Amino acid sequence: MSCIVCGGSLHRCRRSLLGRLCYQAVFRCEQCRRRYTAWQPWANMFKTYTNCPKCGQTEMERRRSLDGIDRVYQNPASWLQRFLLAPIYHCRDCRIQFYDWRPRKQARTGGRSASAGEV
Repeated sequence: MSCIVCGGSLHRCRRSLLGRLCYQAVFRCEQCRRRYTAWQPWANMFKTYTNCPKCGQTEMERRRSLDGIDRVYQNPASWLQRFLLAPIYHCRDCRIQFYDWRPRKQARTGGRSASAGEV
């Protein structure tokens, strides 16, 4: 794995007791000393946007109806959201479907867009 800022290599570092509850892993870049964390799967339910309950992926596909091939994620929160007619999302990585009321995370757009008057 490499750092997204400087391209240096990432190495795992020790976590505190609280860090063990919140993070699966903590990585630090050798060059710029930037810290990267991987959240525990149970912590994903506290985020403000939808993400895969299994892998944490944020790039979801919203579906109109259930797909008969991929399985539906079964947990009490998903059952409740299904009962409340929440939209269904599909994770391409895990190939699971789940219900969630939270909006999708907006993709970042890199760079500045030119306005109509600029050339």
